[in-house]
Amino acid sequence: MQLDVRSRQFLANIQEKAFPTRGSIAIITLLSMSISASYVLVYWSEGQTSAECFWTFVGFSAILFCLFAIVFAWLASHQSPVPLAESTAKRTALDFASTTNKKLWLACFLVLFASYFATLLLSFPGTFSTDSYASISILQGELPWSNAHPVFYTLLIGPFVALGNAVGNMTVGLFAFSLVQLTLMAAVCSYACAWLRKMGMPLLVVFAALAFFAFNPVIARYATTMWKDVPFAMTMLLAILQLFEIALTKGAAIQSPRACIKLALLTLLTCLLRNNGIYAMAASVVVLIAVWRKAWKWFMPMVGAIVLAQLISGPFYTSLGIEPSPFRESVGIPIQQISAVVAEGGKMTEEQLEVFSQLVDPEAVAEVYAPYSSNFVKYHESFSDEWLNAHKKEFLQLYFEVGLKNPAIYTRAWIGATQGYWNMETHSWVVSEAGRNLAYEATGLEILNGDSETNYDELRKSSFLSPLFNMGFAAWVMIALCAFRWIKGDRKLITAYIPLIALWGTMLIAAPFYCEFRYQFPIHLLLPVIFASAFFTTASNTSEEKK
Repeated sequence: MQLDVRSRQFLANIQEKAFPTRGSIAIITLLSMSISASYVLVYWSEGQTSAECFWTFVGFSAILFCLFAIVFAWLASHQSPVPLAESTAKRTALDFASTTNKKLWLACFLVLFASYFATLLLSFPGTFSTDSYASISILQGELPWSNAHPVFYTLLIGPFVALGNAVGNMTVGLFAFSLVQLTLMAAVCSYACAWLRKMGMPLLVVFAALAFFAFNPVIARYATTMWKDVPFAMTMLLAILQLFEIALTKGAAIQSPRACIKLALLTLLTCLLRNNGIYAMAASVVVLIAVWRKAWKWFMPMVGAIVLAQLISGPFYTSLGIEPSPFRESVGIPIQQISAVVAEGGKMTEEQLEVFSQLVDPEAVAEVYAPYSSNFVKYHESFSDEWLNAHKKEFLQLYFEVGLKNPAIYTRAWIGATQGYWNMETHSWVVSEAGRNLAYEATGLEILNGDSETNYDELRKSSFLSPLFNMGFAAWVMIALCAFRWIKGDRKLITAYIPLIALWGTMLIAAPFYCEFRYQFPIHLLLPVIFASAFFTTASNTSEEKK
């Protein structure tokens, strides 16, 4: 059967745009198979037969391959160089700051501030969680200092707790904290909107980003929530924007004292605000130095910031008698996998079981083990941090030896403990219970009478917007864009995604809970930038395509 002219042109365009290099087919195939596997693995763990899983995998992979070929071809036809990439040699970090549209930033800020302040009135004096209360209890002297709840973040909320103590009403201090944080969130998200415009994005895209930030109830609630994940996400957003500028200007945007100091400060904050932040930034600086070898010295302050963060959270805190973050948090998934073998009666020798019993009581593990979280084992009263800290080598040896005998149990345990971070059908809670609804109490208007325990289930699971609130979807969008960059030859732009990908990767090996939205909140907050970045390219790549 012979195709008509339009069909042949359509296929020729896809072949030219989606498969410009020799390895393009292999990359799109690998991407399609990976996403297909993210579904099939869950089906297999739930008892679907191997034959059903195989044909589901093959069929879905084929559909995704065709879909990605079409999408990549369309994206390749709609890219244009951003303004910052047109005169790379003449641009500096100072120029970037001066070209930001301050009026646009202010307009966006006022809109976002109004949105977040309204949310605060609906959840006065803000939203809090067990982590929030732990940090407050540490400051009140009710709990010992520990970097399990980052000390730096606890110190940040210290002045607000002191304010509450000073006036004899902690509500005042907590409200002040929520007000300051929502102001910072509005400022940072407004900067992202103005930054998109500076990147040459049309106003329609900027307004779409503003709408995402302003009318997204999850972001509004997080803006008024006392969680370390919120300032961490804001810091990551600013760092990612700077990494995009560096990539789009081929390294020129880092070659000034102002720029490298800014990146170093953002790196230091990222490392101190969350314990896995140091891994994300360490991975990033290695890639950045490898890619921008001629500008390596400008990344040395970033290296210094990572080293300083490690010294602060390690020797310095220890010298003050502050407990470091427990090692068990770094090996949560291995603990969960060995526990699964014990709970399910898998293959273990008496010697291996004896070693494991020094870590935690096997009988207790059989009772408390839950496929969706390692916390039940890690925080059991029989769990020995002392043994684990003193026998890390023995633990890892036990982990690999037991794993060789129980690959299926290990795989199911890993799926159960991490699937929310890579499977697009998995959802869980996203926000903590809100405070008092002052707006409703003052007006009596039923329209303002919201449910303080809502987790926006209908929006996240049933609406056409539900993919935006799924961590697996956000992760695969990033990975797909990296694949697209590789195919198009714009590979240095991948460096801007590295911190987020590394952050996501830490969840695959140490997630304490199978689907904790706040752990990946930085990716959600950056979605407008991530989607817009699909259209970024450098001037040289564009000109080469036109030749």
